[in-house]
This record gives sequence, structure tokens and C-alpha cells, in this order.
Amino acid sequence: MNESRSVPSRPRHAGRDRPRSFADPFPDPSRFLDVSAESVAAALRAVPTSAAELSDAIPPAAPGFYGWWIRPGALPCVPTTRFPEAAPWGLLYVGIARGKSGSGATIRSRVTGHHLGGNAGSSTFRKSMASLLFEHDGWRLERRTRKVVLKREDNAALSRWIREHLALTWTEQADPWREPLESEAISLLRPPINLRYNGTHPFYKTVRAARGRFEAAAV
Repeated sequence: MNESRSVPSRPRHAGRDRPRSFADPFPDPSRFLDVSAESVAAALRAVPTSAAELSDAIPPAAPGFYGWWIRPGALPCVPTTRFPEAAPWGLLYVGIARGKSGSGATIRSRVTGHHLGGNAGSSTFRKSMASLLFEHDGWRLERRTRKVVLKREDNAALSRWIREHLALTWTEQADPWREPLESEAISLLRPPINLRYNGTHPFYKTVRAARGRFEAAAV
């Protein structure tokens, strides 16, 4: 196997020093060539930034990978993946932005626009979180055309829950959709609530069942 170059990853608070807008030109793509799943996984196994600290400046407005981490005991039913580098946080989910060539999505737009904002209908991650929490917290659902979403007040409660209990790591990568990069990174990291490329995880069926109950409970 050829020796791979490590994924360049910004310091987790780098955005505070020089915020980048969505229109900023993307850095020289040559520094992202020949990236391996191992180097992506290593970059995500870092000390996470609390979701309460995420803003218009962080995470970066660039494509790449990101990982959601959860505080110990915040959701006891989920068997999180633990890594010494990120202790005491447990890995919950790994995502990419962009999902295909030509997309304008960035880590920042995906995380702040869909995961911290939005609703369950706009994000696989947010729907899975709502599905695992709505019964315990008594959140109400409604059906909008083909999508099931949380009522406005309860959707805001989910956003508060995420900001209180979760944290984020990320690494910039020009083409995160390029296979087998994403599937191999998920295989290495074993995030419990990912569905795609994660069918052998012991928690996979539990997440699918919770999402089914979420869909069925909508008025």
C-alpha cells in the first residue's frame, strides 16, 4: 500500500482568526490529493468543539468530513465509539459535505443550516436524533407532504439539546464523496447512528426501528 499523506485539518478554532464566507475561493486542491480513509479517520479523532461554540465562523465554509460526538450519559441507549484522543466524548455520527460533485455545500452550511437548524425532514442526522429522543421527551410530530417533522417548539428543543450535549470535529477535503473514501472512513470509525455503509453495526436495526416509529407517530 502506498504511503498516504495526512488530511490537512484546520485548528478547531481557526475560523475565529479569519472567518471565511461561502464565496471564498477554495484553497489549492493539490493539498487534498491522495487522501486515505485512515488519515480522514485520524483527523476526526480530535478534541471536539462543543456545539454551543459553533457559529458563523466555525466550522469552516469548505467541503470535507465532520464527526458529531456526544457527552457521556447524554443518550445512554446509544453505544458510542470511544477514542482516547477525544475523551470523554463518544463518536455518534460521521457526515460529509459535499455529497456530490458540483454541490455548493460546505461543512459550515451542512452543520449550521441542517443539523443545528432545519428540521428532521432536511437531515438524516437530525431525523435520527429526533427519532431516538421524541418518545422520551414527549415531542410532537406533524406530516408535511411526504416528510415527518417536529412541531416548531419541539424542533427548537432538539436544537437546544444538540447544542447542550454534542460536539463536532471536522477535516477539510475537496471531494469527500469520492468512494471508497467515505465508506472506508465509516468502517474505521464505526459511528453508531450512521445508516449508509453501516449495516453491520449492532445499533443499525435500533436506529431503523426508531425512525420507523417516528414516521408512524406523525399526525
